[in-house]
Amino acid sequence: MSISDDDRRGIVTIRENPHAVYTPAFLPHDHNPVYRMSGGGTLNWTCTTDVTMPERTGWAPGAVGYGWDEFTRVFPSEGGVIYAIKPDGTLSWYRHDGFADGSATWTGPAVVGRGWDQFTRVFAGAAGIVYAAKLDGTLLWFRHDGRRTGTFAWTGPRPVSRSWKFSIGGFEGR
Repeated sequence: MSISDDDRRGIVTIRENPHAVYTPAFLPHDHNPVYRMSGGGTLNWTCTTDVTMPERTGWAPGAVGYGWDEFTRVFPSEGGVIYAIKPDGTLSWYRHDGFADGSATWTGPAVVGRGWDQFTRVFAGAAGIVYAAKLDGTLLWFRHDGRRTGTFAWTGPRPVSRSWKFSIGGFEGR
């Protein structure tokens, strides 16, 4: 995903690959794992091997999960939480307990939502915030109050914008 911000126009552009999972920008700078999906639904974890001087070290990759190709969207949040949307709109919560060291240790899945197939873009912010964009340009704000344990508890939705413009591979908001 690439995110660009043009302060002169107040536009944020987010481009995503629907077959990939990315690290959110708000993770601590001393530890930024990156997730990506490869063929067959393998979820791979990658992180710098020396967080104090990443320019002098390589990246340590490893498979941490399988079967992720059953989802239409997969997106990370903080603390190792990863959300996944099934074709029927079921939103599942997973916590990658091994996000700090790349071990394949997980809690979940837990069903934490339904009807998420109605959104064209979904992405997480800090503190359990999840944004969901509808095709008509409405951007909705949700807070997952059950984010630490995977419980079905939410605040929202609240519309935060009605003028998000969509394009192939991305969208812009004002």
